[in-house]
Amino acid sequence: MLTDMKGLFKLVSMMNVEKENGGEVVTGNQNGGDTTVPSPPEVEGGDTCFTAERTCFTGYGHYYRGNVNVTQSGKNCQRWDENSPHVHSRTAHNYPHDDLRENYCRNPDNEAEPWCYTSDPQTRWEVCGIPSC
Repeated sequence: MLTDMKGLFKLVSMMNVEKENGGEVVTGNQNGGDTTVPSPPEVEGGDTCFTAERTCFTGYGHYYRGNVNVTQSGKNCQRWDENSPHVHSRTAHNYPHDDLRENYCRNPDNEAEPWCYTSDPQTRWEVCGIPSC
């Protein structure tokens, strides 16, 4: 979160540079030279690589946005906006950038891979067995 105007001005100027340089962010480095950082590549549907993880995941799967809604052992996932059978605080309100909708497998808290709460009262949560990319 930005807490000062200097940081806000830097962010706005970086956004303007990105537009002017056709998708590349150019910022100064400590030696006074420019450092060019490419923007994430565009993929089908105009998404960036961060939201393109629909059939597999990278890293810990934080950006996975597919529609898998069963666990690795075949249990149905509990909806993120429900607290039955498992009470929890991982809701779209508390995690607004993690796409916690329906009962899709997600990883809002950096577990080893995407997971969900299960609809089985005996099993609180389980990983979903989504393949890594």
